[in-house]
This record gives sequence, structure tokens and C-alpha cells, in this order.
Amino acid sequence: MAEAERQEADLEVEDATKQQIFDAVIAYFESVRQRDPAAVSALLNVRIPCNRELANHPTCEIGVSKAFVGYRLGVLGLINGLMRTMGLPEVAAQFDYVSGLPELTCFSKYKHQQNPESAGI
Repeated sequence: MAEAERQEADLEVEDATKQQIFDAVIAYFESVRQRDPAAVSALLNVRIPCNRELANHPTCEIGVSKAFVGYRLGVLGLINGLMRTMGLPEVAAQFDYVSGLPELTCFSKYKHQQNPESAGI
């Protein structure tokens, strides 16, 4: 097998392994959510104030809110920083607002928006 073919085969295995890891992460989060969606939803909605040094971390996702002064860290931002570090897709938490309050409905692969200004951070 030529070196180029070997590298291509290695990438396919790596991509398959990464997909398996991502699928296992989503399956785990879903199993936890199904047992107590209210608790998981409440946890995901907690934001802790953090400093600029953490906000400048290369992978950890930190939010800035108009309602609060400074930077805020949430559990999903911490998880997605780890996912990016491992070269895995980011996790999205899907919420349903039909009742007026956010209800966590599922976890999925995060789909990046075309226009970053529309994120509303």
C-alpha cells in the first residue's frame, strides 16, 4: 500500500472513531436527559462569572451577555471546548419554548450559523 493510501485509510479510521465517540457522548447525554430533563435543563442554564484569562482560552466557549457585566461560563461551553480539543463536533442542546419556558428536548450535533451576528450573544 502506498504512503498516500495508508494516510487516507488512517484518516477514514480516525473519522469513524471520532464519529463513534461523538455518538457515544450524545447517547450518554440523552440517557441522562431522559431520566430528569428538568435537572439537566436547569444545569445547562447556569452561567458562572469568569475572568478574561478563561475567556481568552483557545477552545473553551465563554459567553457575554447584555444582562450581565463580564464573561460567563456554562457547562455546555466547557464540554464543547473539550470536544473541539479532541477534534470532535460540538454538542447542541435543543430547547422547546412552546410552554413559554425552555424545555430541553434533545442533544444533537451543533450546526454553525452562517452569520455569527445572528447568534445573539
